[in-house]
Amino acid sequence: MQRAMARGLAHQGCTRSQLQRNIHLWCLWSSKEALWQAVESAIAQIPPAFVQHLYASIPSRLQAVIDAVGGHTKY
Repeated sequence: MQRAMARGLAHQGCTRSQLQRNIHLWCLWSSKEALWQAVESAIAQIPPAFVQHLYASIPSRLQAVIDAVGGHTKY
């Protein structure tokens, strides 16, 4: 999932290193509230087009799982 998100955000102008840095920074928060604020901020930065792309890909992802009889897929 993180790889897919990193690839998707890279298409939207966010590099993988930026995403990894943000994840690292999230580990530095000292309270649940501060962490939650960081998560909400990060979610707000995800482009709606990326979320729509993921949503639109659900049928093909499910079909890939069915075709693989629950095994590995390209996703």
